[in-house]
Amino acid sequence: ASTITMQVTRNILLWPGRNIFRKGLELLYAPLVDLLWGKDRVLEVYLNIAEWGPGIYGINAAANAWFGHDIDRLYPDEIARLFVILPSPLRWDPRAEDGPERRRYDRVRRAMRRVRIGKGWAVCP
Repeated sequence: ASTITMQVTRNILLWPGRNIFRKGLELLYAPLVDLLWGKDRVLEVYLNIAEWGPGIYGINAAANAWFGHDIDRLYPDEIARLFVILPSPLRWDPRAEDGPERRRYDRVRRAMRRVRIGKGWAVCP
């Protein structure tokens, strides 16, 4: 398993493919990326390079593909639905109303109510 910083490091700095040498470089470079960029920038880059569905890269593209509008116009419910699919975007559907997606969605919404999500969001209804 890779941390978000390791995934960003791999996707931005390293070549495609899998091998032990590349994994070693991820482990070496990830702390440097954290140090130079900080967690907020690493998360921003991750959200903008992550795959969110078949051929959908970046959170704004995902917002448009799944819900028909830009990320800054998403409702908290739609944001939660996007985060449901992140671990496996080719297998999960953010619009699913039942099954494992629904259980994950319920957990995400509970977490959103407990923490501050994004700048300016003190409470998620």
